[in-house]
Order: sequence, then C-alpha cells, then structure tokens
Amino acid sequence: MANIFTTCDLCAKEIHYGSAYVVIERNIEEAFHNVTSNKDETQIIDSEVLITLCGKCGNEFQYDVIAKIIQAVPANDYSIKKN
Repeated sequence: MANIFTTCDLCAKEIHYGSAYVVIERNIEEAFHNVTSNKDETQIIDSEVLITLCGKCGNEFQYDVIAKIIQAVPANDYSIKKN
C-alpha cells in the first residue's frame, strides 16, 4: 500500500508510483522578464489539480470534457481580474 500515489477520479483504480497517469491542473501564473539573468520567466501563483486519471482513463478521456471541467472550477483568488 505504501507505493500507491493516488487513485483515478473516474474509475477509482489505484495509481502506483512509477505508473503513467494524466493530471489536469489549473495554474495561475505571472510572466516577467528577469533583468539579472536577461531571461523571460514564469512564476506560479496558484496551482490546483482539477482531475487525476489513470493511464487507461486518460487515454480514453474526451477533450470536450476537459473544457467543461476548466470552465466549471473557479480560481481560488477572486482578486485576480480577467483581461
């Protein structure tokens, strides 16, 4: 049981460490230019796992469902304004 990482949100199958899986996350990021390194960088402000799927369910997952999941889950930080 110690090698179980998580379970699939669709079929409830155990996902073990080292196994292939699919995770869909919502990240709120801030892009900026670092003048010290002269490189563009991105800082993750917030990250939230929306769904975790085993390899089998991930490969069979319908992409239109992904859009519905992303639209249905609001960002945690309501102070962030839409552009």
